[in-house]
Order: sequence, then structure tokens, then C-alpha cells
Amino acid sequence: MHSTRASAVATNLQVAQEEAEDIGRSLWYSAAAVSALAAHLDGVGLDHWQQNRLLANYAERFTAVREFTVYDEAGTVVASS
Repeated sequence: MHSTRASAVATNLQVAQEEAEDIGRSLWYSAAAVSALAAHLDGVGLDHWQQNRLLANYAERFTAVREFTVYDEAGTVVASS
């Protein structure tokens, strides 16, 4: 009976470790997507509608993020998906 419990604990630990790795990969991927989006928006001189379209495209492609919004220094929304 003790070996069954130990086996269950080991299995649960393995599942938890795999899930933690999946979460880490997902967070890395999301951070990379946001970084790429920022690079696209930075200094390119896009029109307002182009910024909105770019944000919407990223929001559609990267399902971990529901919405992207860009604010100016005053906190006013500049563009949003």
C-alpha cells in the first residue's frame, strides 16, 4: 500500500513539473510576442488605423492575450486591439 501512495506522489510530481515547464514556455512565448509587437510599433510611424490593425492581428494570433492597448505618456489610449 505504501508503494502505491509513493507511486501516486511521484506521478503527481511529474505531472506538476511538466505543467510548470509548459507554463514557463507559454510565458516566454507571450513575452516574445509582446516584444515583437513593441518592435513593430516603435518608431515605424504607422497611422492610427495601422496601429489598431497591428494590435488586433497580434491579439488574434496570440490567444494568451485578449487585448493590446498602447497609451501615451499622459495615459491616453493611442491604439487598441
